Amino acid sequence: PTLLGGLNPELYRISVETPEEEVVFPDGHVGRVWIGLQYDSAGERLLVSLIKVKNLPSRVYGCNNCCDPFVRIYVLPDERRYVQSKMKKKTCNPKFEENFIFQMPSKNAEERILKATVLDSDRGKRYNVIGHALFPLKGYSQ
Repeated sequence: PTLLGGLNPELYRISVETPEEEVVFPDGHVGRVWIGLQYDSAGERLLVSLIKVKNLPSRVYGCNNCCDPFVRIYVLPDERRYVQSKMKKKTCNPKFEENFIFQMPSKNAEERILKATVLDSDRGKRYNVIGHALFPLKGYSQ
């Protein structure tokens, strides 16, 4: 059963028999984010691994890899503080393989949501938001 406002894990499951490149994305998608999460209860910290982003839209229509993406990661409800990945030049499929740490008491972790915002830097040094991914942290602090 699918809950209103919940995630359906079946939508994100890729079978071993299906190569990643053959996955069909729905119309209007703006990419896919791979993130690893682990909560260290002894140190009261959230370990975030930003692995990669795939299938981002190109900034210029008809130009492959006209995207200079980077990712900002927030722990909601606080949107003033964030960590930021390195920018990857001229790619719509960046591999980041970066790790970040957020200090977080276990009593607060269950109520928090990790937000990953993917941005593109254009030639004028302006940042354009491509999209967001939200990861509820409920269940990670146990």
